[in-house]
Amino acid sequence: MSELVSEAIDALAPLSARDQELVTRLAWEGISIAEAGSALGIRPDAARARYSRARRNFRTRLTYDSNECCRLSFP
Repeated sequence: MSELVSEAIDALAPLSARDQELVTRLAWEGISIAEAGSALGIRPDAARARYSRARRNFRTRLTYDSNECCRLSFP
């Protein structure tokens, strides 16, 4: 497993299972926030709020490199 994948998995781990699913559906399946929210049984506005918090928490857990802002691109 690459260091970057390992880092992403570590950053996702502290999120709730529901937030992990929301983030992975958006990032890897490429579906919309409304579609992901519907799949999880939550309203689009609630999905947007959860995604915003999860993305912020995910980003703060990533390793920053002095030559790059962030080593992992996250939508």
